[in-house]
Amino acid sequence: MALKDFEIHDPWILLERVKAILKEGEENKWEGNTREAMNLLIWISELLTEEDKSKPKFAEYKKELRDLFNLPVTKKSFHHYVIWCDTYVGRGRMEGYERACVYRSTLQILNDHFVPWEEINLPHLVEDMELIDDDIREVAEDAPPIREHEIPDWVPDSHWWWRAPKKQDMSEAERWYRRHYEELEP
Repeated sequence: MALKDFEIHDPWILLERVKAILKEGEENKWEGNTREAMNLLIWISELLTEEDKSKPKFAEYKKELRDLFNLPVTKKSFHHYVIWCDTYVGRGRMEGYERACVYRSTLQILNDHFVPWEEINLPHLVEDMELIDDDIREVAEDAPPIREHEIPDWVPDSHWWWRAPKKQDMSEAERWYRRHYEELEP
């Protein structure tokens, strides 16, 4: 995703960009496009007004996005995106928790605003997301907390996983160690 994309404040232009990115991925078999599209969807969800969401034009975009997310290469890349979320959850007691939250929130934004998971033809996607949530709850017992000021502005309050770590009183030194664990190990 280019930095210039964040200079665009028209959700309709950005939705066209997402469609082009996903179509390009199909033509070039380049899986990184799905990640780029997912990141743009976060920005678009911030720009869309309730009026925009009620327009027939938006319903048509959602249908087109559903079709694009069901293209073989996009599904494969999207499945890898879900796997990366799960991988970061697995590393959540150390440095992976915050990245897991970013992936999980992005997946939720896709589901809530653009393409419900049930409409993506990936076996067990909904169940996989439920398992990821169960794993987040388990990992949150020991995960380094994310301080309120560190939670991105685009994250809705309903995304509970950002505030799930139980050890909110963890020292800054311990948080730092856990978040930089891989860098410190020989």
